[in-house]
Amino acid sequence: MLSRRNLAVLFVAVMLMSALAGCAAGAVEAPEREVELSMDAAMSGQEKAMAGLLTGQVEWTEEEFSSLVTALLQQNAGDVPLDSVTAWFTPDALYLRATLADGTQVDLAGNVMVENNRVAVDLVGASAAGVSIAGPLLGVVEGAINRALDDDSLGVAASVGTGDGVLMVGLQ
Repeated sequence: MLSRRNLAVLFVAVMLMSALAGCAAGAVEAPEREVELSMDAAMSGQEKAMAGLLTGQVEWTEEEFSSLVTALLQQNAGDVPLDSVTAWFTPDALYLRATLADGTQVDLAGNVMVENNRVAVDLVGASAAGVSIAGPLLGVVEGAINRALDDDSLGVAASVGTGDGVLMVGLQ
């Protein structure tokens, strides 16, 4: 017979097992190439973004995108101890690595697309501090990113794609 206490313990055990089912040892495998972060590359990326508002097309290199995102997040993230964000672009996927001030790395891998005229991601892998995130927890991470990207102030994307070392965005 199940008592209330046994039922509560069973519920907590099932919830813990469900949460742990989405975690395993391992990390996202990002490309090996070096991406140099610099303020010059961030300024170049910002200039391309401003020009892209006029032309409707933007093409960033890994250095420009990574440097621009790092500079913007360091200026606007508030209390988040962010050291850098590095992006790698391949024809098949986008890889992002956020390095915190204490050296902890958070890695994401997936595809970038346009869904309902908004940029969205379809994650195929994520890891934090060497622990892989999969299953339902990966869906939670993907949902949080897509909710952040679903912002009217980001504009309406008509196309987005990745190539060898470049990210291309077309705007309406």
